[in-house]
Amino acid sequence: MFPFHVTSGGRRNGKTAMLLATAALVALGVAGCASSTPRTAASDETSTTSACTPPTTATNATTSNQVVPVDGTGEQTVPIPRDVALPAIVYARYTGRGTFAVNSQPADGVDRVVLVASKGAYDGTFPVGFVDEKCAPTTALHVEASGPWHLDIANASLAPRLKKTGIAGVGDAVLAYRGRKARFRVSHSGSSSFVLRTYGSSNLTFTRGRGAANGIVTLAAGPLFVAVTTVGDWSIAPV
Repeated sequence: MFPFHVTSGGRRNGKTAMLLATAALVALGVAGCASSTPRTAASDETSTTSACTPPTTATNATTSNQVVPVDGTGEQTVPIPRDVALPAIVYARYTGRGTFAVNSQPADGVDRVVLVASKGAYDGTFPVGFVDEKCAPTTALHVEASGPWHLDIANASLAPRLKKTGIAGVGDAVLAYRGRKARFRVSHSGSSSFVLRTYGSSNLTFTRGRGAANGIVTLAAGPLFVAVTTVGDWSIAPV
């Protein structure tokens, strides 16, 4: 069982990292896309407001410490465990050849968002259900692979803390920040793309299409979550 640290991470090629960066930005665009505006099927019918489950938010993580391990081989659809409330974090490990991909699925069983798309080995943690369509929360993960893989599915409350002293890692990671509004220096080495995205009371996107990154970002006061999507080494340090 993986303890959700950020000291290890599998490397992927730059093309894969760019795809994940695009997917992260696409996911942001679907927030609240399911409108609650009344729809009329016919002129003589009374308008009704759509009733559905409210959208998930990144600050409503429960305090459950349940981690659900899942092992599989090849293509498989993995339901989100009942013991794990959204938003969730998922650690994935794949050491085989060929493509390894994970897509989010709502109840209709149609792939919505590409969460992982790696050509070859993968070792990292990614967010699930942080940004879902209002009436289509993620209910399953669609895994595509040519060999064996492992997942650890857990509530986002188990994400490692981003403290005022900073943190460093390799590859994809999800962090929890509960500090005050503060400035951090974000650095990334390597030739791949880099995306830092926050979820919570204030959303921030810091991207670098390709190559090394070194910039200052201001994080809003917590609680919020910070998702890093990249291939190479990265660090978040106080200014």
